Amino acid sequence: FISSPSSKFPTKEPHVIVRMTNHNGESFENGYDSDGELPFFNPVADMGEDPSSYNEKAVEINAPLKDPPNIPQPSHPPSSVLTEEQVEGLKVSELKDELKIRGCKISGSKAELKTRLTEAIKNKMSGATAEAIEKQNSCLNGLSPTAYWKELKKSSTPISEPRNEGNTLRLPTEIDTEHPNAKFGFIEKFARPSFTGMKEVVRKQPQKKGRTKSKKVLLPRNDFEERLFDKVPRTKGGPNRKFLEKYRLNETSHPADWVNALLPLTPSDNLESIEDVDVKGDKRTKFSVSNWTSYTNMKATIAGERGHSVTGRWTNMTNDDVRRFLGVIILDGLNPSPEMTAKFRSQSQDLIQGNDFIHNNCGPDASRRYEMFRHYFGAQDPITSPPPRAECPNYKVHEFFNWLRYIWKKAWDLGPIVSADEQTCTMHGKSQYKTRCGKYKRIGDGIQTDAIADDGYTWDFYFRNEPVNSKWIKKGLSPMHARLLHMFENFRDSFHVVNMYNFFNSVNFTIEAANCKSKVLTQGVLQKSGRGVPRCVMQEEVTGKAVEKAGGTVKAATLLCNWSCSWNHCRLCF
Repeated sequence: FISSPSSKFPTKEPHVIVRMTNHNGESFENGYDSDGELPFFNPVADMGEDPSSYNEKAVEINAPLKDPPNIPQPSHPPSSVLTEEQVEGLKVSELKDELKIRGCKISGSKAELKTRLTEAIKNKMSGATAEAIEKQNSCLNGLSPTAYWKELKKSSTPISEPRNEGNTLRLPTEIDTEHPNAKFGFIEKFARPSFTGMKEVVRKQPQKKGRTKSKKVLLPRNDFEERLFDKVPRTKGGPNRKFLEKYRLNETSHPADWVNALLPLTPSDNLESIEDVDVKGDKRTKFSVSNWTSYTNMKATIAGERGHSVTGRWTNMTNDDVRRFLGVIILDGLNPSPEMTAKFRSQSQDLIQGNDFIHNNCGPDASRRYEMFRHYFGAQDPITSPPPRAECPNYKVHEFFNWLRYIWKKAWDLGPIVSADEQTCTMHGKSQYKTRCGKYKRIGDGIQTDAIADDGYTWDFYFRNEPVNSKWIKKGLSPMHARLLHMFENFRDSFHVVNMYNFFNSVNFTIEAANCKSKVLTQGVLQKSGRGVPRCVMQEEVTGKAVEKAGGTVKAATLLCNWSCSWNHCRLCF
């Protein structure tokens, strides 16, 4: 996977400076960051992420948009009174202008343009002025002026109820209902584009006829060169075959080999080309844990090894030290302890929190070494100059994020159906980007990110404090939608179906996703207000026994005459 210029992440790269920066380690003990700041970061107030403040006006139902008042008169007869005879006298440019006003395609010969415009006049497709078109295109998705919703017709034949083996097996909404309402489908049918993703499977070798003496030939698991592969449609996500081949991985590989592929210990373990993933921006430094070791030792040297817990006791870290301590942090995330140092004790010393495996691998002096590691660990070169906070807010982990956004995509092939949702990286420290979400979620406070996931695998992520691409903002998109569309354009295949979280979804966003280069199909629930939902599918909320009568009364509508997305049909049901 090679990032295209359009998918380049919109953050400013740090650059190396000559001067040396003094990092005051004592401020870390008091909970401050390296900038000495402690403001509370509220993404709702500071980043405009309040879902209730984002509104989309619903398009009219069963009628095109009308002309605004004070219409300037064109040089040829007005669109509203243009006749079929007058079409013959129009020039090509005038024909295209009239087709644009009606939201029709403008490609083709002059004869095709005349035919298309004549059909539009017969269908009484009202025109709109250039001002109306500009106003329409300046909104979120640039819907055609003639776009409108059409309610779908229900079928007269009810859908038969599924036959369950047990009479007690019922939907949760029908447990208390003795005679559930009949369910009806819709008459209209729509063709959904097929997912273009393919996967490679081992070709089956034909067996020779006749009885032969069986002889088992065991090919090595990593011997990909001697196997032949066929391409078949991909029905489920999974590891990328070329990635497994490059790093010699399979189901029998040691877990450390998988970790080393995703988090290489040294530059020689990083088999990716510097042209494909230049995490530092200097065209020569490959990502590796050894870089972190160098940064950590350099930070301690720059700070003069000061700090009440490490003064006079500092010894340089090794690559193995850094990786071991990172592993302990991961284990503590899976099984938290009241204090991290308890993990380094043996179980004979601490039966509850002690860990013999960590104690034996990290040594008896691990607690002191971990304190030094925690004090000066760095994932960013300390002699680089940080960009403005608004342009690169996650400067301290910028290199790491660049690497993860590359290697996670390359290691996995997405299935046809994926999910878009928010993730929270929990933290108990202090940061200006920490979001208070514990009121609604058990996971507690932390730093939030929007992510694309497939079967439990995080394929891409976009932290909410990071800047968004300006091209989406210019279209009227919210930062929330801009982050998702940036990740959609990183898809290698077309026509993925993305299950959406309700705050993410909207009518306009659905059309923009279908228009992006990877042509993404979105589905999911959405809020009734402020998301472009037409009135024809809305029903009054009922309570009590009236809920039983409302069961199965689904309404649906489709968006028509939206030529800005010729292949896509936007459909809603309620």
